[in-house]
Amino acid sequence: MRFLVSIQPANGHLHLVLPVAQALRDAGHEVAFATGKSFGESARSLGFEVFAAGLDWEGWFPPEVSGCEEGKKLEGFEQLRWGLRDGFAGVLAERMAQDLLKIVDAWAPDAIVRDTSEFASWAVAERKDVPFATIEFGMPLPRRFLKAMVGDGLARLRCGLGLAPDAEFETLGRYLTLACAPPSYQIPGEPRADTTHLVRPCFFDRIGDEGLPAWIEELDDRPLVYATLGTIFNDRPEIFDVILRGLASEPVNLIMTVGRDLDPNVFGPQPDHVRIERYIPQTLLLPRCDAVVAHSGYPTVMGILSHGLPSVLFPLAVDKPFHAERCRDLGVSIVIEPEEIDVKRVRGALRTILSDTNYRAGAQRIRKEIEALPGLDYTVKLLEDLARKQEPIVPSRPWSTWSFAQP
Repeated sequence: MRFLVSIQPANGHLHLVLPVAQALRDAGHEVAFATGKSFGESARSLGFEVFAAGLDWEGWFPPEVSGCEEGKKLEGFEQLRWGLRDGFAGVLAERMAQDLLKIVDAWAPDAIVRDTSEFASWAVAERKDVPFATIEFGMPLPRRFLKAMVGDGLARLRCGLGLAPDAEFETLGRYLTLACAPPSYQIPGEPRADTTHLVRPCFFDRIGDEGLPAWIEELDDRPLVYATLGTIFNDRPEIFDVILRGLASEPVNLIMTVGRDLDPNVFGPQPDHVRIERYIPQTLLLPRCDAVVAHSGYPTVMGILSHGLPSVLFPLAVDKPFHAERCRDLGVSIVIEPEEIDVKRVRGALRTILSDTNYRAGAQRIRKEIEALPGLDYTVKLLEDLARKQEPIVPSRPWSTWSFAQP
């Protein structure tokens, strides 16, 4: 069977869907990606066919998005609102839809797999009568929020494709939604589609032969703290500097990754217990950690929780405020708002999550929930059923029976 994976051209989005794409391919299916032209090289290097689709951007929105430079300066929920309204549900979706229509006609997929922010594939799939699955970033954005922020843009998108209005977004979950997060991470009381399945988060973070640095075996037995701002929003050397000034004097081993485009040497000499690297795969590093200081991007947050670690989170942009808020509500993280990041707060927050065992206990509870979720084999079976049956895939256990426990 043929599966077309449609994603926004950003590493966090690619890494979300790559484990699923690889598992489908390993099961004998044809898998192709639709994404920005230059960004597709990452998927192509792993042996996937890639179709150029939509505007070409990586790391940040392209200049065609209205107010792009102004939007980059926004923080938290304000940037999320702008990104959804003017980006994901605006020109990005409109341009993507034009290309996806042609790709679907030419390649004839049996099903489309979309990341949760790539709206064009939702509309094109409905227009072409192709079933689709949505891979969620942990939890849905509340429908009331979506309606207010992207209702007009998605109405224009649907109208342009000759589709009936869907003001309540009921068709977004028509066939299959893969919620890659544990029950407690879901928002209590938030409506969900009957086709929602909870599945175990999977992680991809090694395109090449990246591994752990040799010096890691030389670290002493002090608590190991990992600091990162992810793969997109790591162009904030001032935040890295605050982390260093706040934590370098603490009785911990600090490992900080600053991204492939920032030279670790710009931060000057560091004591032996502080190491700065461009990149270390989190799947290899997190099992050795005692705590994490990070932006609150979905892949990083789920990695932290999958290892039962307490964290200090900075909700820097786009969807990150939602993840930070959820982690704070669950009692597994201390959240520092972007405008409040300073040396004293970072140092105090780390001391708290290392000394207050409730944070670790909460994270360990979430880890057990994640481990109990079905893995990639189950996800592949769901997608195979979708492609074969061409109809909604409803879980045997009703969504309403899941527990949404609070700490």
